[in-house]
Amino acid sequence: MCGVMKLKILNENSFEDVRVLVIGDIMLDEYIYGDVVKISPEAPIPVIKVNKRTCSLGGAANVAVNLRELGCQVSLSGIIGKGRDSRTIKRLCRNHNINIEGVIAGKGRYLTTTKTRIMCQLKQIARYDIEDVGKLSDNFLNQFENHTMLGIKKTVPDYDIVIISDYNKGVLTDDLCFHLIHHCIEKDIPVLVDPKGDDWDKYKKATWITPNEKEFKNSYPGAFFDEILDSTHRMLKIPNILLTQSRKGMTYYLEGYYAGFNEKKHYFPAKTKEVSDVTGAGDTVIATLAAALGAGFNNITAVRLSNIAASIVVGKSGTQPVKIRELINKHDAFKTNK
Repeated sequence: MCGVMKLKILNENSFEDVRVLVIGDIMLDEYIYGDVVKISPEAPIPVIKVNKRTCSLGGAANVAVNLRELGCQVSLSGIIGKGRDSRTIKRLCRNHNINIEGVIAGKGRYLTTTKTRIMCQLKQIARYDIEDVGKLSDNFLNQFENHTMLGIKKTVPDYDIVIISDYNKGVLTDDLCFHLIHHCIEKDIPVLVDPKGDDWDKYKKATWITPNEKEFKNSYPGAFFDEILDSTHRMLKIPNILLTQSRKGMTYYLEGYYAGFNEKKHYFPAKTKEVSDVTGAGDTVIATLAAALGAGFNNITAVRLSNIAASIVVGKSGTQPVKIRELINKHDAFKTNK
């Protein structure tokens, strides 16, 4: 149960019994690696000689991969398109032993969101996106919600944690979030949300929310920061806010902070000065947080582990998960250096 200390030592088996459901926007991340060989005679742009192409799971699927690399048992639910990219997503999920019974192809949506990044000397010089985020038909969304909730009602008692990974691609409707969160509340299953967009009412009564600082402030333009925190805690009834702050680290705000209880605010400075790529860092944070909470680590320890995982992933190029051994090694190194 979240917040109850069961484990005192982080080891390779810490998360192997943790069962997590991830629901959200599934994407594919493609990387094209090459070298600049000349300037194009057609326009003042570089010509890239491609050396390698790779594909990795993105969005909610990247959250699932991070959980698997930490050792968790993972199920993924969401909508994909049709064609090559959707087949690639299914293949990669199977390779990572991710349960995809809840993943279905959307009627009227033929393109899976694919983000292609052009990389030269490990630096991203361009990105292009292929996606279809047109509104799915009400009939199909109702079918997806019914399909999802039917599966969740049967299986939620088998999960320790549920993650909502929202990239604002139209899958996580207000109704679906409402029914999912309320059903989990009834079963005493914590719900963690990585939010997107300006309207967070659909996340009401979730257990945790993990916005980045920019998105958090943009969701309530013109408001004072403490008032935003109070609104999230009091009006949305979300007791735990983990604010990720890029190179500054992250801050954990417990319910009651606005009332002047400074001990309910915990700041975790960034654990690295070398930032190679921030792609997927938020996915790693919420995955590590969920794994730790599901395994019985207390809230502060879970956030600390998430901060360490973030420091690892930003040092990698591209969308890459944090492996359990990497987390253990860095965690032990910080303890040794204290």
